[in-house]
Amino acid sequence: MEEEWKVYNHGLITTRMPHEDKNETCIENLKKWKDKKTLFARWTSDFDCGYETEWWYCLKDDEFDVSLLKSKRRYVINKGIKNFDLKIINPNEYLNEMYEVYSDSMLDYPIKYRTIISKEEFIKGHKNDKGRSYIGVWDKETKEFSGYIICFKIANSCETVIDFQEVAVKRNSVKKEINAAIGNYICCKYLNEEKVKYIYDGERNIRHITNYQDYLIKYFGFRKAYCKLNIKYKTLMKIAINILYPFRNIIKNTNNKLLYNVYCVLYQEQIRRSFK
Repeated sequence: MEEEWKVYNHGLITTRMPHEDKNETCIENLKKWKDKKTLFARWTSDFDCGYETEWWYCLKDDEFDVSLLKSKRRYVINKGIKNFDLKIINPNEYLNEMYEVYSDSMLDYPIKYRTIISKEEFIKGHKNDKGRSYIGVWDKETKEFSGYIICFKIANSCETVIDFQEVAVKRNSVKKEINAAIGNYICCKYLNEEKVKYIYDGERNIRHITNYQDYLIKYFGFRKAYCKLNIKYKTLMKIAINILYPFRNIIKNTNNKLLYNVYCVLYQEQIRRSFK
């Protein structure tokens, strides 16, 4: 069962498909749980329950046809298609260009959660990455490398899903509808051509203020698959959560990065409690 869980930001996160049942009874016996750096485990249940909850995955599970959209949305997507070329790339060949896109895109984030890692760290994280698919985006007019997408394919013997993990674009390309070109490419490639079960753009985002999921819903027919959020804390972490929980709204609007991280953990706990 060890391979079904990974450590991410001090938490144990499942590696199974969102709709698959999670073996939560084994958590306490995992070697990763006993690691001092692991503070909690998080998983979802009651996937796509059919009624609104405070937690969800943003996904699309049907084919995409731009001709069925309203004229204004067709115009936006066709503008993006006209302005940009996309293709699968070997990240090792574009690490410098990718870092330039990444560092430029991060300047749009508020200071309280803007963290630009060094070029060395970035290259280390992406060099020789054979587990994920990288897609590069070029401006047709200027030939500039303008963005990249990272997708992770999760498959078993019966079905495949695509985790739409990361999108980074240069700020000067947004008005030319680069995001529309990306959405069209991803939907056509994976849903229309490869016939995967669904594409998902992660879970509800509580750390970053973003309207990207709303954008995918509006222009590409993604939807919210509601589910239940579950969290299991280690003892000291649970005590800290209970002590700090009443003060969550006091630190909500802080610009201090550390305090903002604390607030995000407490807000996540608030959502978890909504399922009681």
